Amino acid sequence: MASKNSKKMAGLVFSRFTLTRRRFITGMGVGATSTVVLAACGESEPEPAAAPAPAGPTIVTTTSLWADLVTALTCDGLASVRALMPSGADPHAYQPSLADRAVLETADLVVMNGMVEEGFEPMIRSVAQEGTAVFRTIDHVETLLLADDHGEEGVDPHLWMDPVRVSEVLPKLTKQIIEAGRLDSASLQACLDQTQLLLAKLDEEIRVMVADVPAGRRKFVANHASLGYFADRYGLEMIGAVVPSTSTLAASNPAYLEQLGDRMKASGVSVILVEAGQASKDATALAKHVGDGQVVEVFTTGLPENDPRGPSYVEFLRTNARLITATLRAQVGNLKPDDDHGHEKDDDHGHKKG
Repeated sequence: MASKNSKKMAGLVFSRFTLTRRRFITGMGVGATSTVVLAACGESEPEPAAAPAPAGPTIVTTTSLWADLVTALTCDGLASVRALMPSGADPHAYQPSLADRAVLETADLVVMNGMVEEGFEPMIRSVAQEGTAVFRTIDHVETLLLADDHGEEGVDPHLWMDPVRVSEVLPKLTKQIIEAGRLDSASLQACLDQTQLLLAKLDEEIRVMVADVPAGRRKFVANHASLGYFADRYGLEMIGAVVPSTSTLAASNPAYLEQLGDRMKASGVSVILVEAGQASKDATALAKHVGDGQVVEVFTTGLPENDPRGPSYVEFLRTNARLITATLRAQVGNLKPDDDHGHEKDDDHGHKKG
């Protein structure tokens, strides 16, 4: 059922900032440590002795992106922050282990996105019944509604693709962290302010990137409906998805793909954005059906675990913005002459035509 805080997604048929200089533990397994370790900042120093775990609360997040944000909110060390899934893992498909259950049982607070961590739902519900506080970010923000190929509407859970919505969640999350860990509210307020400032700068940076994309080229197709929040925030249009669902576990069908291909041709859209590392035969077939289709990989759940930029939320979203805007600028669809730049065409001498 759609949330009362949901709105329909218009046009749908269905220098480096880092938030943290510490690294949290991802993909916790047997014998893993929860110590938060400072990353090197350009100085060559001997390896320090292992430090004891922080005296603050243990906060367990489902995804690495929310772990990075929680680490920033807890001032890079006032809490032990653990991410259950490695960076870039598909939360829809991830199958938790008994070791994950053990980690959840150590938590003073569990932070989850909600509606994407299908495999974790029973475990998290169980620890919540035992008294562990659980914060679902999806419950604290205005959500988008998407319709599938049958016209049935559902909430889009991929809110992390919009830094403004993420920023709106953070004050309530900070309050929950203070309550769960009995932490100093003044210290966390300062870290909240700094984190929101970084997200505001990121939002402005992305707006500048999008402004450089001609108005007629701001449309695309996604592999599954994961980029709706990004499109909604920055004036792009996701005209459809290869898999008309907010879950990667759903499937498409030939009749729907043919209709989507016709819609792409009619709209002059040639770009199909797919999740990195999850090659889609349907997306490739759709690109061939369109004729000049381009299948381009983007990141929807985090940068790869071995990426030198680490699990930074800011770097994740900045990287996506660069990939998406560069691809849209180069899009080779059947553009209408007056759509190419979103303003009047110039003549051969650089003067506007009257």
